[in-house]
Amino acid sequence: MSDLNLDTIRPRVRRRADQVGSTFRADADVNDYIQLAYRELYYYLVGRYEDYFTVSSTGGALVPSVAGNPLPADFFKLLSVSLRPAVTTGPYRPLTRTTLREALTRFDTSLTGTPTHYWLAGAEAATAVPTGKPWGIVFYHTPDAAYQITLVYVPAAGAVPGAVDATRTFNPYLTGAEDYVTCAAALKLLNDEQNPDTAAVTSDMERALARLEAALTPVDAAEPAQIVDREAGWPWRGYDGQDWWGP
Repeated sequence: MSDLNLDTIRPRVRRRADQVGSTFRADADVNDYIQLAYRELYYYLVGRYEDYFTVSSTGGALVPSVAGNPLPADFFKLLSVSLRPAVTTGPYRPLTRTTLREALTRFDTSLTGTPTHYWLAGAEAATAVPTGKPWGIVFYHTPDAAYQITLVYVPAAGAVPGAVDATRTFNPYLTGAEDYVTCAAALKLLNDEQNPDTAAVTSDMERALARLEAALTPVDAAEPAQIVDREAGWPWRGYDGQDWWGP
């Protein structure tokens, strides 16, 4: 996806909006529209195909007697938290999600031990997050040892780089996003100019989004169409998404 950078997309946006050489909006303004269009697409696709955008991160070791732990710098949405009770060896096990209100109601948060629950909290929450971190994860019990944790989360969209950047990697499921971002940014530019001739750009933007969604639906084409109960013997019973069928 080397084309997804400002230096490549910006001229495309100006051509699509018929504003090549125009001084109506500076390049910095067009760049802003590109960034906004990319974030809109990213978070729309995350909302529909969340599992395709997850990453796993080893959160490192918890600090004994400290309830809170910072989240990754690119954190957007948490899906699961696992902890290794044996500190240095053995399998990880999932922790149970709770809320700050439930924790304060049900738990004695002054207790220490092996964490069993977690919740997310802002920096203003007491003992929740190290100073300067906007978000954090809080554990109950407060850890009594340097337990290892693993997070599965959806990262934030990040920014479109200014030029081709070999170090900037995009989610592979965003392949083809350049067409949508170009049209969406061009549409914002036309609307800013109060240009009523937006039908063609809007139509192209919708088709670009439809192509992206078609490529993602489904990615795993080998998935069976029904849930099959193999333990019921023959003939099998299955579920087709609406009703159970079989004996």
